[in-house]
Parts: sequence; structure tokens; C-alpha cells
Amino acid sequence: MDEITMGEFYADSRKENIMVIVYRSRRSKKPLALIEIERAETETCNFIINYVKVDTTVQGQRIGSGMITRLTDRITCKLYRQKEFEICLEAVKTRTNFYKNKGYKQYAQETYSPGWGILVPMKRNVGKEYCREQKSQEEEKGKSTNGN
Repeated sequence: MDEITMGEFYADSRKENIMVIVYRSRRSKKPLALIEIERAETETCNFIINYVKVDTTVQGQRIGSGMITRLTDRITCKLYRQKEFEICLEAVKTRTNFYKNKGYKQYAQETYSPGWGILVPMKRNVGKEYCREQKSQEEEKGKSTNGN
């Protein structure tokens, strides 16, 4: 997690429309993953995920996936209960399948960015139906763990 320092993320998190979520190791308190999201209200998107980073030592353990799911849950089910909205991001070409599995779809032409390579603009429409699906999945989990 060294391309951008934690200090830079802290500075961003103090800006009015930006939220930074950090996942830390319980033992060492070392940051292992983070997401930076910005409230945008553009013609295309309501929120833009600016940056997702998972430390290479914990990649493949579903930490990034879990953070994106929880972030979507929090925005959708807590902040925007009755409103549909879109979350956008530019995925590095090699990570597009990860985001497709999370319900994101390409909505514009790919672009090239020095240092990042080919970026694919992706977005996901979410809203109150998403909250209902999440609630029913949680209820099903509860039934299976209670032996019902």
C-alpha cells in the first residue's frame, strides 16, 4: 500500500464530498485495504469510487470484495433508502471481471492512463430493490444458522 500514502488518504477524507474507508489488521493495525469514494452527482453517477487498494499479502481473501459490498450496503440501505442511484468507477482492464461479478457494467469507451494502463468506465445502478435482496439474504442466513 505504498503508491499513495495514508497521509494523502487522510487529507482526502477531510474534503467535503470524499469518504475513505480503511481495513486494518487486528494485530498490527497495519492498513491492509482501503476504498476512497466521492459524492459526485454528475449526469452519469451519484458516487465515484476513486481508488480501491488491497495489500498484496491479503489479496484473494475477499477483503476488497467485502468492503465494496459493505460500502454499497451502507450507501444504499442507510443513506438512500428510497432513491435509486449509480456508483461509478474506472477499473483497470485486468480487474473488470471482478467488478462485473459485483454487478458493474461498462458504460463508455476505454481510455488509457499513464501509470494505470487501460481503464474501463463501469457503473452499477442500485436502489431500494438491492436493500430488499440483502435483507432476504440475511434472513435466509439467520434461518440456516438457527437450524430452521
